[in-house]
Amino acid sequence: KMIAGDTANAGIWVRHFIGLALMLLLVTRVFGMSVLRYLAEFVYPGLIFGMMRSFTEHRCVTSGVNSAEFQRIEIRGDLAAWCGPWL
Repeated sequence: KMIAGDTANAGIWVRHFIGLALMLLLVTRVFGMSVLRYLAEFVYPGLIFGMMRSFTEHRCVTSGVNSAEFQRIEIRGDLAAWCGPWL
């Protein structure tokens, strides 16, 4: 889209890359950690747990728990009891 001249999202991407640069600067300069170690020890596991939670929640909904019951469980915080301990 950007190559075609659509710059509607350019500001969002600029802010994203500024935030990324600041985060990597903090990780490498302040904490003394390499970028590869940061990706392997924090970013990748965070993505894994996020995907596991999303998968578990969607599987719970499609496996027989109706929407109203699911919302009641989620509000109460007992979703782990219905969908397993890996949330």
